[in-house]
Amino acid sequence: MGVSNNVLLVEKVYMDIRNKILSGEYPSGMHLVEAELTKEFKVSRVTMREASRRLVVDDLVDLIPNSGVRVRRLSYQDVIDLYAVREPLEALAARLAAQAPPDKLKDLQMICSEGAAATARRDRINHRFLNNQFHLTLAAVTGNRTLVRVLERLNLQIVASQFMSFMRDEDFDISQHDHEELLKAIFAGYSDKAELIMRLHIKKGREFALSCLPRDLNNSSLLKQETGQ
Repeated sequence: MGVSNNVLLVEKVYMDIRNKILSGEYPSGMHLVEAELTKEFKVSRVTMREASRRLVVDDLVDLIPNSGVRVRRLSYQDVIDLYAVREPLEALAARLAAQAPPDKLKDLQMICSEGAAATARRDRINHRFLNNQFHLTLAAVTGNRTLVRVLERLNLQIVASQFMSFMRDEDFDISQHDHEELLKAIFAGYSDKAELIMRLHIKKGREFALSCLPRDLNNSSLLKQETGQ
């Protein structure tokens, strides 16, 4: 196989596993055994290891030496650290988006409408996907590519986390309501209001995620518990 073909194959395997993690098909804490993955995707160990390396770089999985990877499970401290970075960046994105011309907001409005439909259906998978798309599209509206790249990486870890199963019906409604209020402020060009709504929205997400975790849970103790060490 040529170098270019191998690169394309690694990219395909990486994206396939990434999407399975984001959809919840590979849930948090799941051990992805290298030998089993090579059979599932019909690729070599070299290809699988390169795809796994990229997933490790994305912080979507943790490497288990000589045994594959484990889908990352966020700890209490992980959530605190992620949201400490995410809140000011999401707030900046909202502020800058409110300064964008209305014609750049059409995709954001469409995603919000689709999110409302998914919320009404209590469609967890689509809600999670559309919620992520809303935040990434909002960042893209700013035209700041660095901001988009950083938020994409942070949001990947949240989307792939273990909290979706804990969401109640009212949690879906609150999240969608926040998006709709944020969109109104952005369309009106109210930068301060958009920033405030986003900060409160992210704080709610942080408190929800923390409420799902015991304070003393950490990745190392969890790994020892699961492997019997």
